[in-house]
Amino acid sequence: MRERWNKCALGNLLQVQNGYAFSSKNFNSTSGIPLIRIRDLKSGVSTEVNFNGDFDFAYLVRKGDFLIGMDGEFRCYEWQGADALLNQRVCRLIEFSDALHPRFLFYGINKYLREIEDGTTFTTVKHLSSKTIKSIEFLLPPLDEQKRIVAILDEAFEGLDRAQANAEANLASAEELFESILQDVFRNGSSKWETNLPADPNSVASSTTNSQRSRSRTQTGGRDATRRPIAGPCSLSVLMTDDEPRHGWQWSLLTDFARLESGHTPSRKHPEYWGGEVPWVGIKDARDHHGTTITDTLEYTNALGIENSSARILPAGTVCLSRTASVGYVTLMGREMSTSQDFVNWICGDALLPEFLKFLLMSQGDEIRRFSSGSIHQTIYFPEVKAFHICHPPIAVQREICSSLERTDLEVRALAAAYEAKLSNFSDLRQSILQKAFSGELTGHEEAA
Repeated sequence: MRERWNKCALGNLLQVQNGYAFSSKNFNSTSGIPLIRIRDLKSGVSTEVNFNGDFDFAYLVRKGDFLIGMDGEFRCYEWQGADALLNQRVCRLIEFSDALHPRFLFYGINKYLREIEDGTTFTTVKHLSSKTIKSIEFLLPPLDEQKRIVAILDEAFEGLDRAQANAEANLASAEELFESILQDVFRNGSSKWETNLPADPNSVASSTTNSQRSRSRTQTGGRDATRRPIAGPCSLSVLMTDDEPRHGWQWSLLTDFARLESGHTPSRKHPEYWGGEVPWVGIKDARDHHGTTITDTLEYTNALGIENSSARILPAGTVCLSRTASVGYVTLMGREMSTSQDFVNWICGDALLPEFLKFLLMSQGDEIRRFSSGSIHQTIYFPEVKAFHICHPPIAVQREICSSLERTDLEVRALAAAYEAKLSNFSDLRQSILQKAFSGELTGHEEAA
C-alpha cells in the first residue's frame, strides 16, 4: 500500500566514508596492500598500485563492501577483490540502518545515482560529493517488501548479466579479430602477401635517391639516430635487424621513404594563438581516432600560432604516432593539420603508402612501448625514431594489403558498433527495471507521494 512507502534522506539510513589520500612515497607495484582507484571499481580487483606504509584499519575495504567513485560515472559497485585500501575520490557506504536491506540499497542507489549523473552539468569530468549522496531522497518500503523486490531484481538482473557478458565477449572478439589479422600480415609472415614482383622503380631501385631526398627535408633537429638496436615483433625495429624478410619484402630505414616531422604546442599564454583555421592534433584526438583518418580536432591554432612556435602545418596523408605518456595511438591526417610535440609524424614518399605505414604501426599494439624509455613516463625519443626500420613489400602489394585491411576494418567496426549499441540498451533496460521497482510496480504498489 502507498502509505507503507516512506521517503528518507539517505544520510538518515547510512554513513558515507570518504577515502584517504595515501602518500605516493609509499606506493609500490609489487608489495603492500592494494589501493582502490576509481578505475578498479568495475572489475572489483586492484592489482597495479599497492601501499606499503602505515595505515588506519578504518580504511580497509573487504569483499562485499559498497563503493562509489566520485568522478566520472556515478555508480555503486560491490567490491569483489581481496582486502584493499579506500583511496581518495572513492567512498564507501557503511553503518546501515536496520530498516534498510543492503541489496535493496544497492539497487536503489544506482537508480538515483544514474538520475543525478544525467542531471549533472559538466565541462570535462562529472564530480560527486558525499553530501550529495547523503541528501538523496530514498524511497523506503517495509523490510518484507524490500526483500520481495530484491528477489525479483536478482532474478531479472542475473539474466541481464548473462546476456551482457555474452555481448561484451562478442565485442571483445570483434576487436580481437582485426588485431589478429594485423598480426597475420605484419608479424606471422602470412604467405598470402609474399610476392615475386620485381622491385618497384620508385622503391628499392631508387632507395639512395629517396634517402637523400627524405633526409634533406626531415626537420626534427636534436640528437642523431641512436646506435642502440631494439628488435621489434611486427615488421618494425630500431636499426637493422637480423630477421630475414619474407619473400619479396625487404627491410629499409623508414626515413629513406618518409619525411620525419615533429610537432609543437603554441604558447597557452597567448590566447591569440588559438582558435582559427589550423586543426591541431592532441592526444585525445589521436585516442578518439586511433586507426582512422582524422578530419577535425578539439582545438585549432592559426597562422599566428604557427609562426610563433615550432609547430608546422603538415599535409593530408601524414601518419601520426603518439610517443609520450599515451604511447601507440596512430592516426592519418585527412587534411592539412599540425600536431603537439606528443607525436612523431611521417610524410610518405611515392614508395610507401601512408595507409600501409598506419597499419604497420598499429600492428605493434602495446609492444610498441619496447621502443620507449623513461623512469616516470615512457616516451619514444627521436634518436630511436630516426633509426626506425620497417619491413615492406613493393608498392603494388602494399595497395593490396591496405585494400584488404580497410575492408576488414570497416566490417569489424560495424560489428563492434552493433554490440556497443546492444550494451547501451542493456544499461537503459536496467534503469527501466529499477524505475519500476522503486515506483512500486514490481510488487503492485504505486510510488509514495
